[in-house]
Amino acid sequence: LQQAEQVEAQLLRSASEWSVGHPRTETSILQAYLTAIQESQHLIYIENQFFISSPGGGEIRNGIAQALVDRVARAMRAGETLRVVVLVPNHPEGSLLGDRSVTVVLHWALQTIARGRDCMMAQLTAVAAETGTKVEDYILFCCLRRVERCGGRAVAEQVYVHSKLLIVDDRLVICGSANLNDRSMLGDRDSELALCVQG
Repeated sequence: LQQAEQVEAQLLRSASEWSVGHPRTETSILQAYLTAIQESQHLIYIENQFFISSPGGGEIRNGIAQALVDRVARAMRAGETLRVVVLVPNHPEGSLLGDRSVTVVLHWALQTIARGRDCMMAQLTAVAAETGTKVEDYILFCCLRRVERCGGRAVAEQVYVHSKLLIVDDRLVICGSANLNDRSMLGDRDSELALCVQG
């Protein structure tokens, strides 16, 4: 084993009076995400079961997508090297045919990333046109698939991402139970726990 290094660790929560009896709503997971994104230098890696946020304002209030847009736009304008990789499932767990909850989650994820009027890609495409850069040199949205042969033909199925992870510049990790959506991040609905480790 290599010699252990000392790290700083902090427990983060999304919690409120109904869940933990504390009179103040706590959003320390959300605040840690926003700070880590803003202070990132070269790399942001997000792996999450959900990616529902609201760039440009709107009904969804967690602000993570806008923080990513702002950080990428800053890098594009400054000519900085920055890579953002977001790994999410291809679609929510369940059937795409007839499962209303799956289509609702998919709708909001697409509104966040590529279909809404103020979606991330629309904002970043405008900055790319202004700066002569390419969006794909800065940010990628990915999903995983497993492909195998069955009866002589290729069959693919998604590898379902269920993790909730943020890595920034190989110096900070936030890992816990919080999905990237208002329900997990705003503290007034689900109770969540995460660990922030910095080295």
